[in-house]
Amino acid sequence: MGSPNSQYSNSSGVNGQVMWAERATPPGPNWVSRAALASTVLGATAVQPPTSSGPTAKTVFTVAAGGTVTLVTAVAGGGQNPTAPRDDAVARVRAENAGSIGTLDTQRAAWWKDFWMRSAVSLNDAALERYYYPAQYFIGASSRAGRTVPGIFGIWTTTDDPMWDGDLHLNYNAQAPFYGVYSSNRPDLALPFHDAVLSYLPEAQRRAEQDLRRVNQDYVNSRFPNGGVPSGVLFPVGISPFGPANGSTTDDQYHQQVSNSLFSATQFVAYYEYTQDDNFLRTKGYPFLSQVARFFEHWLERDAAGTYTLWGGPHEGTWGKNSSPDLGMLKQVLAAAVSASRQLNTDADRRALWQNILANLPGQPTTTLNGKTVYSLASGMQGTDTRLIRPGDNTINLEFIQPADQLGVNSDAGRLQTARDTVTAMNSWGQDNSFPKIFNQAARVGYPADQLIDRFTSVISTRTAPNLRITDPHHGIEKSGATEAINSMLVQSDQSVISLFPAWPAAKDASFYQLRQKGAFLVSSSKAAGNVEYADIRSEAGGTLRMKNPWTAAFTVTDTAGNTVPHTTAGGVITIQTTAGQTYHINPA
Repeated sequence: MGSPNSQYSNSSGVNGQVMWAERATPPGPNWVSRAALASTVLGATAVQPPTSSGPTAKTVFTVAAGGTVTLVTAVAGGGQNPTAPRDDAVARVRAENAGSIGTLDTQRAAWWKDFWMRSAVSLNDAALERYYYPAQYFIGASSRAGRTVPGIFGIWTTTDDPMWDGDLHLNYNAQAPFYGVYSSNRPDLALPFHDAVLSYLPEAQRRAEQDLRRVNQDYVNSRFPNGGVPSGVLFPVGISPFGPANGSTTDDQYHQQVSNSLFSATQFVAYYEYTQDDNFLRTKGYPFLSQVARFFEHWLERDAAGTYTLWGGPHEGTWGKNSSPDLGMLKQVLAAAVSASRQLNTDADRRALWQNILANLPGQPTTTLNGKTVYSLASGMQGTDTRLIRPGDNTINLEFIQPADQLGVNSDAGRLQTARDTVTAMNSWGQDNSFPKIFNQAARVGYPADQLIDRFTSVISTRTAPNLRITDPHHGIEKSGATEAINSMLVQSDQSVISLFPAWPAAKDASFYQLRQKGAFLVSSSKAAGNVEYADIRSEAGGTLRMKNPWTAAFTVTDTAGNTVPHTTAGGVITIQTTAGQTYHINPA
């Protein structure tokens, strides 16, 4: 922990048997944030009257032999200009008694029971499970629907001067903690992130119109003399969760990147694809995706042949033609916006334009390294560092795979091999920024399973702290994002086809329960002695289920009542027309 900020005010006091302490940030042009905690003791045989001095309040109590004492603490305040957090905390503590504390504890246990029952994996691998379950806990403890989105360090900001101000860094850091929540069947944990991004929307629209020059002055002046575009959104690197008011921009830089909106959009796309929540699509998903798409309508260059070019910075401070992550995420956004526009029966004119852009964007850029074709950062780089690939560095050149979902296990074999060769060439397994990226990306393209697990285990074994977090001096809860790698080793949705154990060692037993897949399907399965034993799939939204057939012999498909379910098996894919709320049992005969 660093030294306390001397500009913060600290005070304490006593209210009867309740002790309190309060802290506040200094007055300034933005807002004052105050937080208070209050404590009291229940069940002690003797409690001295509390005392306070400076920032500290304390009491002394006696615990009878064999007895139980409850120390009750309430925390209040935080955020922008709370009025009386001290009074709120004291009132909350005074309202508690042994019965109410028991009720709270029951509610806590019920919440965590529900959390852990949503999904599970059994990997027959202590090292992977030792990472997987604590990582789920860290994001579960940090993010709740309807509450403030966690910053880089979640609820564990232990200093007044955290790296990056502990904010929402939108060029992957703020999104990465949520990479695994969708397939882990905990998509609601991502809702606070969506709310924070949407609250900033008015400011992002203003910036697109008025602040575009700061991305790259020479480029913007040559194309947009007014210094902006008439519609769309432009996000800076760092925002707070408190909307467009003064001070909500914590890192007012662009680093020559226009990708912050795209990184944010990946999480809106994922939420809808995994849940099929039509209300979310109508009220949050499509309104945001359409604004992102409109910005790029203006930003893209179009040549005489109708082909589009996208300029931006793949790495901070770089400038490249057809930046790989930007291209991949834009393709994802446009495809999702087209689909949503059609489903919602709106913006037909825009839909046609987006379809045209999508059809005329270039392929993901590649280069040659050591005689092999690999995916590059861009098709061309300008500036002082013009390298097209940076082995050992952040795997930005593979973010079109994940989180942008432009390549998966059912994709073209040649492209998959190029991706696997790129993972090998990057060799970024231990790079700090890459932890929530490279393992996910490798699993998504079917990297050799034994090698992938070896690399994963090697990093975990050297980077796991006693409290089971992955150590990193610069980042925090984003390390939970690599849970997606383990889920993707066990089951994947790609091109509307579910594949079981697509990146899992043939000789290694494993099972999983209720991993969520695109289309709102909850999948459970197990593998033993090299054979898939069954698949149970619950359809939450209905629609067509397609699953790659894992068996060479006959199989049966039944519903919960034991009735045989009609299905087809063309092209090695089991296809079932599902009913919402029904579970389908697929078993070898």
